[in-house]
Amino acid sequence: MNIFENLIYSFAFLTDKYIGFSFTEYILNWYENRLINKYLSKEEISTQQIPTINKDELTKEIFIQLSNNYKTPVLIKGYLKDTEAVKKWDEKYLCEIINDFNLEILKKENNDLIVKDYNFNEFIEKVKTENIYLNNNSSIFYNFPEIFNDIKDKFYEFVNLLKNTGLRNIHMSHFFIGYNNKNKVSGTNMHCAGNGNFFCMIKGKKQWTFIDPKYSYLLKGRVAPSGIHAQTLCDMPDTEISYYPEIIKHIPRFETTLEPGDLLWNAPWWWHRIKNINIQENEYNIAIAIRNNKVSLINIKNNLLYTISGYTYLLYNSLFLTIYEKLFYKKHKNFNINDTKQKTNILQAIKFLTDKYPNTIHYDDIISKNPKNK
Repeated sequence: MNIFENLIYSFAFLTDKYIGFSFTEYILNWYENRLINKYLSKEEISTQQIPTINKDELTKEIFIQLSNNYKTPVLIKGYLKDTEAVKKWDEKYLCEIINDFNLEILKKENNDLIVKDYNFNEFIEKVKTENIYLNNNSSIFYNFPEIFNDIKDKFYEFVNLLKNTGLRNIHMSHFFIGYNNKNKVSGTNMHCAGNGNFFCMIKGKKQWTFIDPKYSYLLKGRVAPSGIHAQTLCDMPDTEISYYPEIIKHIPRFETTLEPGDLLWNAPWWWHRIKNINIQENEYNIAIAIRNNKVSLINIKNNLLYTISGYTYLLYNSLFLTIYEKLFYKKHKNFNINDTKQKTNILQAIKFLTDKYPNTIHYDDIISKNPKNK
């Protein structure tokens, strides 16, 4: 986009975000379609690999260089491979600790996405047959911080090595558990979030697809009211994870596959789509995302429009969280936030956007069929 187009798009986006009338949505959609038809590649684009480094080669200087000073994703191979988490975490081990603790679980029913309560033991059994997924759960680490002991020493070694991660105090850590079988592929549709995280792969594999935030207008992104989470209308949850949306094939993108013990820097506002992959047939897929929720300059540099579009998230995660940390935090006290049941948590943000935009907009519905576009 040129500067003039960017100003018009930003005005239309923010007007629709804060007013939310049908005519503001219509105008935004119309202008997005105009930009997509102008700027989207008419040919499919091959994927590239994200910058990757072996654990033994990791230094602060190399990480800053590869991540463009924390602005882009980086994969660190095998950094957590020797931790107790990678060695011990399975359904039996976790059930002994978490037991019948209640969780909010995402469940897909007839293309509708709902948030439903399960206890952990119940979830571990039903995830094998039902279309459910433990997504961004912060209550497990908050209530069972001893689980972090299985990864703590290695993770703090990592934090002390890089120093600028902002993770002296870990505001929260999110649990992810899925299950694949021959009839079901689990994962998450393309989305992005304002806070970056270090994503720790514990069991199974995950195939990640990344798109730079500068292409957000090509994806018809929509930000939840809190500003914490955004989804693309081109890959809503009614789209099966096993299906790859056509429009994504026409946008520059990166891919990588996480294996047990890998550590990924998932930078703020980078779009990502995740497909769980089995190492063995009928297998759990377990991972955690460790994050500090404070808004930083990286949020603004990666996507200014999305950052300012969530005043609740921007105000709380910049001003209030900084004050709270200075006044009340104890050094190395972890998991200070449990956002379960809050209307601003990620599951509620996903549900809000899914309820408002239940149907994926497909490539053929956007692209003009004029001869010049063929």
